[in-house]
Amino acid sequence: MEITSLNFRDKSLVQVTIGYDLDGNQNYAVLSVVESDGTQTKYRIVALSEYSIYEDFGCLVISQCKLINKNDGIYLSLDPFNELESEEEKDNFFFRGKSIIVEQSKC
Repeated sequence: MEITSLNFRDKSLVQVTIGYDLDGNQNYAVLSVVESDGTQTKYRIVALSEYSIYEDFGCLVISQCKLINKNDGIYLSLDPFNELESEEEKDNFFFRGKSIIVEQSKC
């Protein structure tokens, strides 16, 4: 399944977790989003190299988003300055990592 900005747009962000994977020896981020029908999906940013969260939480729904897939990794901004396919210094709430996947539930 290809993950695009559409997987985040018009959904509510309900949780952000930043962690360290001892087995993989790398940082990660898990973002949980909920659709209007209550369906929740978790996305894992693998090998997280940078993140910046500045948010006043005034908006409950992600109305703008950009996800850029490059050869050397991904860039996700949940509050971008614009939605062009480029990283902007004025982007807010962003993550950089190696890849992004749907997090599978572990039993």
